[in-house]
Amino acid sequence: MVTITEGVEFNVVAREWRCKWSADNDKESLVALQTIAALVKPQLEALDGVQSVTRIVCGGCLDFKIIVALDHEKYGAWGDATHIPEESVLKQMESIPGVTNIETQTYTWMPATADVNQAAKVCGDDAVTICAGVEFNVIGREWRCKWSEDNDKQSLRAAQAVMTKYLLAISTVPGVIGVQRIVCGGCKDFKIIAAVKVSAHEAWEQQTYAPGPDLKAELASIDGITCVEDQTYTLMCL
Repeated sequence: MVTITEGVEFNVVAREWRCKWSADNDKESLVALQTIAALVKPQLEALDGVQSVTRIVCGGCLDFKIIVALDHEKYGAWGDATHIPEESVLKQMESIPGVTNIETQTYTWMPATADVNQAAKVCGDDAVTICAGVEFNVIGREWRCKWSEDNDKQSLRAAQAVMTKYLLAISTVPGVIGVQRIVCGGCKDFKIIAAVKVSAHEAWEQQTYAPGPDLKAELASIDGITCVEDQTYTLMCL
């Protein structure tokens, strides 16, 4: 394990490719993005040290993300090779009418309980269709914030402590099948993602995603923590 600060360790690193899609023309841009993702999937799954390949689609913010997670020891070689096939994928994204805000990011990707990707593979719920080729049966609830390097990363340690405090309550919500933690040393992101079966999502939503409101309030009270937000999206193995 690599230590970022006391209590915050990792051995998996992820590269994220993301963009915004448009609902115009019956979500034609989303269909095209999924086609690109499906074509590149075998190449990504064949990477040395690959742990998972995840797809996020948000119908509210219109996010589309591909997250490729590798063993930390293997990630450096892929990074040195310019994350092939990243350049090709991004160029293909740029060519799609309606696709904007194309970006990349690298961060740590760690299971806090069951790995969301492995759990999603055995979800068992019937799939819901967003558009041609884009289906889901797992939904992600994300709580996020920005931390600070000040005081030897004290705010990051405090954010980790908040996650630890509420982890049991989150992981025992009916239908939750895994919890993931993201920490980015560049953008200073701290994210908690709970994966829930689509069949159980509405009941949790009606309960305001408890204990989410208390978790957010505690994050917001930490000195050095800013931009406390939440988001809901589909979360699937590609």
